[in-house]
Amino acid sequence: RRFSKRFAVLEGGYSVGLQRGLKSFLEGFLNIEKEYPIFRSSDAVRTRFLNYLSDEKSILRKYWSI
Repeated sequence: RRFSKRFAVLEGGYSVGLQRGLKSFLEGFLNIEKEYPIFRSSDAVRTRFLNYLSDEKSILRKYWSI
């Protein structure tokens, strides 16, 4: 996958998450194109991640009354 400026997203979090987010943001801002590896994950990991996203979505929906 190629990274482009319009998809720059800062990851919130501490240490590693913040470092990765800042790096991605600067690469996008400076329009540096870089190949990123695609990681394969097991179904269990994918399911946990999707459940996490679902929980985050419901928390934000309740907070913002969406």
